[in-house]
Amino acid sequence: MTTSTKTVCECLDLLLPLIPEDEPMYTELKYMRDNIFMELPENTFSLMQETYKIMQEHITPGGVEDLKQWEHDLCVRWKEYWNPTGQEPAPTPPNRTEQKYPGIHTWIATSIGQEFDLAEPNPKIIHIDDIAQGLSNICRYAGQCNKFYSVAQHSVIVARNVPKELRLPALLHDAAEAYIGDITAPLKRMLGNVWHEIEWSIDVAIAEAFDFSPELFDAPEIELADKRAMMAEVRDLFNHKPNIPPYAEPLEERISPMIPFDARHLFLGELSKYRWESK
Repeated sequence: MTTSTKTVCECLDLLLPLIPEDEPMYTELKYMRDNIFMELPENTFSLMQETYKIMQEHITPGGVEDLKQWEHDLCVRWKEYWNPTGQEPAPTPPNRTEQKYPGIHTWIATSIGQEFDLAEPNPKIIHIDDIAQGLSNICRYAGQCNKFYSVAQHSVIVARNVPKELRLPALLHDAAEAYIGDITAPLKRMLGNVWHEIEWSIDVAIAEAFDFSPELFDAPEIELADKRAMMAEVRDLFNHKPNIPPYAEPLEERISPMIPFDARHLFLGELSKYRWESK
């Protein structure tokens, strides 16, 4: 990375948080920042250098002195770049999802009417009702247990068996499944990094939406509670016991499956309580 490129990156990192995300300039600059190391159209680097010069004119250690003037100057230069003749509207930067998954539909409709993009998870549209709706209607173990047993109920059980400060991330440790479903562990291992990257990107968005570090999902206490809950579920929910290693001592409490409606309301109640406790 050249010194000039590094300087432009640092400047963009400083300025992007100052611009409302619904502003066209945010989209253009975010695209530039995210693709700065990729193959971009000819003369893009010279544009970035000019962008940096415009930034220098308006930025101070405390922020942008005149954001509107800065936006105007930068917009003019970008329009000249994308459309030097001025005869046609300047195109918006290419959609990153479309670049990565050309021709593939990557978003799902949620219960409250959101369009959640699995390729570009947005923390701002993650909603507790969508999570509760999804998890309460997904059966664990690919439905092979003797009664319907939801991911939502499992999540509550795990959260009740970790220290207080970890209850919120424990409750949400499987929340990504509200958007991508509950994939069995063997299939996850078979899919490898492809699946892990998709799941982790949604985990990161969920953690941001609920204001905690995504690293907490991997806390040893949560992992142990998850395994103990699984061993209790195997004990109580299968007529023919699966031949799986004893990963941990099962929880003492017996698992009594709830219908989705009850599991949903239990999950929402616990979520409300844990969010209040974490403040």
